[in-house]
Amino acid sequence: MKKLPILENECRRQFCKEALMVSGLLLGGSTLSTLVSGCETDVSKVSTEPTGEIFTIDVQNDAEISKLVDGQGVKRTLTQNGKSLNNGTPVIIVRVNENQYKVYTSLCTHESNPILPPNPLDESRPDGGVNIWCTYHGSFFDPANGSRVEGPAQNPLREFTTQFVKPILTING
Repeated sequence: MKKLPILENECRRQFCKEALMVSGLLLGGSTLSTLVSGCETDVSKVSTEPTGEIFTIDVQNDAEISKLVDGQGVKRTLTQNGKSLNNGTPVIIVRVNENQYKVYTSLCTHESNPILPPNPLDESRPDGGVNIWCTYHGSFFDPANGSRVEGPAQNPLREFTTQFVKPILTING
């Protein structure tokens, strides 16, 4: 096998780089335009109509919720007496402090994609885990009030009315 001179190897390498860039632009252009156009409007498919149902959780005896630290949350589908909170879509339950919990829908107000609860113990997240996070387009929401912190979402998260009288968390659907 003939060894190519360095100059020829360099030309081939440059050709491969440019060919990959052009093909990436051609293939990625339509995908990119679809993504960008999808981010132009703030669409919320999340039902904002309260159902009037009341859900209760014994925080002290709940395996997940009892272990939450301040600022941490869990995602949970709540069903009680044959009824589902949030039309069966999971909610995010956040421990604000030892005397207060907040409950939000688990769908981003931007395009109704699933969002993650805050987890300040997970420092690998872009925000250090302190916010509710939509991994699809990068929106962040404040766990203390559901307001948008940053990202393409324009509206706050839907918050459910709650009352916490130790150890019972009551959520109005």
